[in-house]
Amino acid sequence: MLQGILIPALLLLGNSLFLQAYGQNKEMPFKMALDKIGALYGTSFIYEDNLFDKEPAVRFEVPANTQREIGEVLKELLYPRNYLFLFVDKTHYTIIKSKKSTTEKLEAPAGATPQTRLVYGKITDESGKPVEGATVVADGARVATVSAGDGAYRMYIPEGINTLGISYIGKLTQHVPVGASGEANVILFSESASLSEVVVVSTGLQQLPKERATGSFSVVSSKQLEQTPTPNILQRLETQVPGLMLTMLNGDNTMAYGGNLISPDPAAKAGIYTMKVRGTSTLNADQYPLVVIDGFPAEVDLRTLNPNDVEQVTVLKDAAAASIWGIRATNGVIVIQTKKGRLNQKTGISFNSNVGWAPKSVLNNQHLLTSAQMLDFEKELVDKNLVIDYSANDFAPGISQGMSLLQRAKRGEITQDQLNQQLAALGASTNYNEFGKYFMSAPNTQSYNLSVNGGGNAYSFFTSASYAREQTNLKGSATSRITLTSNQTFKIAKVIDFSSNVRLSFVNAAYNSIGLSALVNRSLPFMPYDHVVDADGNGIGYYQKFNQAFSDKLISRGYLDYRYNYLQEQQNMDNTIKETNLTGNFSVTAPVPLVKGLTANVLYSIEKSFSNSRNFQNEYTFAARDFMNQGTSYDAGTDVATMNVPKGGILSLQQNTRNNYSLRGQLTYSGKLGYDHELNMIAGSEIRQTYDVISPDLAYGWNDYAQRRVAVPTTYASMYGYDLNAPLASGYSDQQRRFLSYFSNAAYTFKGKYTVSGSVRFDDYNNFGLDVKYRSKPFWSSGASWNVLRESFMQQAKWVSGLTLRATYGISGNIDRTAHPEATIAFGSNDYVTNYPTAFIVSPANPELRWETTSTFNIGTDFAFLNQRITGSFEYYAKHGKDLFANFNTDPTLGFSQLNRNTATLDAKGFEGSLTGNIISKKNLSWSVTVTYAYNKNTITDNRYGIPVGIANSPIGAGYIKGYPTTYLFVYRFAGLDNKGQSVVYDQKNNKVTSAQSLTDINDLKYAGTTTPKYFGSINQNLRVGNFTLGAQLTYRLGYVFLKNSVPLYVSRSTVAYSLNGDIAKRWKQAGDEAFTNVPGLGGITYTSYLRYTYSDLNVLPGGYIRLQQVSLGYNLPDNLFKKLGMKNVNVQGVVRNLGLIWRKNKEGIDPDFQVGSTGTGLRLAPTPLYSFSINANF
Repeated sequence: MLQGILIPALLLLGNSLFLQAYGQNKEMPFKMALDKIGALYGTSFIYEDNLFDKEPAVRFEVPANTQREIGEVLKELLYPRNYLFLFVDKTHYTIIKSKKSTTEKLEAPAGATPQTRLVYGKITDESGKPVEGATVVADGARVATVSAGDGAYRMYIPEGINTLGISYIGKLTQHVPVGASGEANVILFSESASLSEVVVVSTGLQQLPKERATGSFSVVSSKQLEQTPTPNILQRLETQVPGLMLTMLNGDNTMAYGGNLISPDPAAKAGIYTMKVRGTSTLNADQYPLVVIDGFPAEVDLRTLNPNDVEQVTVLKDAAAASIWGIRATNGVIVIQTKKGRLNQKTGISFNSNVGWAPKSVLNNQHLLTSAQMLDFEKELVDKNLVIDYSANDFAPGISQGMSLLQRAKRGEITQDQLNQQLAALGASTNYNEFGKYFMSAPNTQSYNLSVNGGGNAYSFFTSASYAREQTNLKGSATSRITLTSNQTFKIAKVIDFSSNVRLSFVNAAYNSIGLSALVNRSLPFMPYDHVVDADGNGIGYYQKFNQAFSDKLISRGYLDYRYNYLQEQQNMDNTIKETNLTGNFSVTAPVPLVKGLTANVLYSIEKSFSNSRNFQNEYTFAARDFMNQGTSYDAGTDVATMNVPKGGILSLQQNTRNNYSLRGQLTYSGKLGYDHELNMIAGSEIRQTYDVISPDLAYGWNDYAQRRVAVPTTYASMYGYDLNAPLASGYSDQQRRFLSYFSNAAYTFKGKYTVSGSVRFDDYNNFGLDVKYRSKPFWSSGASWNVLRESFMQQAKWVSGLTLRATYGISGNIDRTAHPEATIAFGSNDYVTNYPTAFIVSPANPELRWETTSTFNIGTDFAFLNQRITGSFEYYAKHGKDLFANFNTDPTLGFSQLNRNTATLDAKGFEGSLTGNIISKKNLSWSVTVTYAYNKNTITDNRYGIPVGIANSPIGAGYIKGYPTTYLFVYRFAGLDNKGQSVVYDQKNNKVTSAQSLTDINDLKYAGTTTPKYFGSINQNLRVGNFTLGAQLTYRLGYVFLKNSVPLYVSRSTVAYSLNGDIAKRWKQAGDEAFTNVPGLGGITYTSYLRYTYSDLNVLPGGYIRLQQVSLGYNLPDNLFKKLGMKNVNVQGVVRNLGLIWRKNKEGIDPDFQVGSTGTGLRLAPTPLYSFSINANF
């Protein structure tokens, strides 16, 4: 970073000395004068290589500051020497040689000839005022002029030229057709009227102009990313890309999600977030898109990236856009370009800060049982003898306070009056909010970012540093991140370009919270009548593993306290993860002699990641006490308890390391062949290696002060009267993957109208197959596009300002990184009898292991009407995947009932697009609305996936079925309850079937639909009034169903499987209740009765909704307010996120993404509104 600051400082000092030397109108080379103007104003100039070779030295006074407009300075230098400068954007100008002296009226050629024709018109802004000084260029010819004071222009252009390019500082560049009359009046709109204009599409390997790209892509600019002030770029992409569906599974969290994502297994992300481009393309292989950062695939999670460092994100969707990457391109490719400095750019400094806070979630509003309802449930369990009283037995499991009172009364230990009084006291309050007081918090977030960029004649740089921290809704759970970025470019000997992009991130996460796991389905959760602390504020211990009588007996024998104290557990937690990620990308580019437009590139990338997971359970935690108690034997004869395992804490460690290396050689050609032909082409080869190591460790008897472990005996006497084996650390993994690739891509354009493209890539992967025909795989694509607007027949359609048609077809690939051709074995624990180590086969050999392949057809159009007032795109695609990894049923006598093989085929189709309307576009008032939309549907087409055996008995998780989507939902046809409170369903003939009767046919079930939204998208609105900007982001999902959370199993064998779901209070209790409830009763309940109710059409709800994701209000402070402080502009913004649903299709008021009520396996809380304030300043 110091280098990134010192070098530009020295360059600026040199520039200052130069101005002192030449500022007195001294003679200098012509090109040097132009370079110094560019350095002063932070502007780059584009011109032919040899344009100034014959220019003599000039006497020219370079301004000492930027008080004069750059246009005035350029006119003074260029016009006397017959050069024109054409405005491209704020920092780029094109310089061409004029065919007539620019000291005269600017038009070329001077008059009509048989080969030219006259064009004329008037240029105005969106308010109707004339625009003076706008540059008018004949597309495809070096003919230009500028508009006069009244906005009028006139010039002669060559025959055959049908479009003009009009540009002006601060306005959107327009390309308009010229009709036979020669008249073309143009309205220029302010740049603020549109944030979506994209000039260049990046594939990660090359950049192409948007109008010459045949593939399917979406481009998100840094300005669009800035609209969502979250520290994770994932949320910033959510509403910007048609066809991309992101689902965060951790509620309010953005980057503080659990789990160690350095793991090479993509399943590590599955419980945190899902992200799909154009739906599901694979079954068992990697589901996530390939991420490419600065030209190389990245394995780090996107939360490690500073969003403020990102210049542009391009999402590649079809085969033509993605096949160039081969591996994992089937799922789409997210190409990220980080910010760079520019040559001859003044040093700029940017700073932004964001702070946010949200209210705490209220657990009492989560449709959970109240204390009175829970006690009523427990009373019914005891009254109907559905639970067994083990109080007289050793090792009897712990029971709740309510159950203990009820069983004591049944045993006659307390009277009915005493029971009633104590139950009334327990049921008087519901204490979920007390749980929330001690274990939940109000989420908050903060982030700070500082960046410096600039450049000189031969050097440019961008450096940044950022800090972000996020506290989740769980106390003790927080994540912080520090990022450092240094992007530098050097021009060596005027022709060689060297660039380096270095990123460093540190992520520290603490997961020191017992979380909400205490409120889900298990033998003894935190009951609604339980308290966390007593009247004195001390934590209360509960008997969970063993009941009170046996636990007290153990203590009397010398064992440790067996009570579980929620508060004590929270206070003693020490669970942290620390990640360090280092990425370096380096490239050298040089022109190839004798071939104009051909360059050679050598690129190298290194990605190193280190993470250390530490979970220390000290000797006061329940886990450590339980381990020491289990390892303690008792001699009844001597009344002595002997601890046979180390005394102390348990330290679980896991170290993950990843080392990725890539080396690429590439030739790039870009050039025009005459006026009608343009060719862009790349060809190269790449080698890549990924090396992942997971090293777990487990230490017993650990003490943080002594910093030492104590060995555990191989076997030891236990409290149960028999020996136990020493627990060992498991999960070690050492995986190395190597890839060899050859690739080429070419795009040819004729007359700026017709483009054809093709790409091919050949990948060889060391972990696939024992034969090269399985290891290596070619991927290819072809495409074509037609710029219809440039056709002569479109000249009269003045309301059309852009129209392109394109189509592509190709094949891309995917792999399952966990699959190997050789047999895989794993070591198990020692054999109980022989004490010898054991091993088992994880997966048998698969010598025909090979790539998944997906063929994709895509057709689309990009359009713009009414001078860019309406812009958008529409695309249709169809995909066919084959050789997909899936679990395939096999002969169980082979030792495996299922094998993961290249067996499945999957078809998918859909459409997507976006539509932007610049409804109002004036100087001080603008209003734009952008709608993204997408539809996707998939179907299993493999004949081997017939009707799963037993699906009628258990429709959930039955496996894939031919003719149905991957996320199908079959349910029972519910017919109510019988007079015993048991579920009754209809079969396919509408006959009633009781829980005691079987169903055998899939037709007895009802197909409810898919649980994945078929329609989804977003609505973004931006309203600008003067310096104020009001924005709103909405997301919507339609065309799917979901299963409402309801009661899980009441009783499992002899143990109560408690659930806190509020539906339990609606259960059937006595004959006649079936008339007003559908929730099965407890008496004689069977698993079948429960299953047929829970997975019935009664609980299927439509999942459509519209969510108000974000509302923002920003204000640009007047520029003159901070000029004296050297600030260019300052913006402040207030944002509210997570505002909830404004419409839902289901009538029960349920949010499909965040259902209230425990499912039995988890409790997901909807995020509370997050209020944030940010400030952005540029110097």
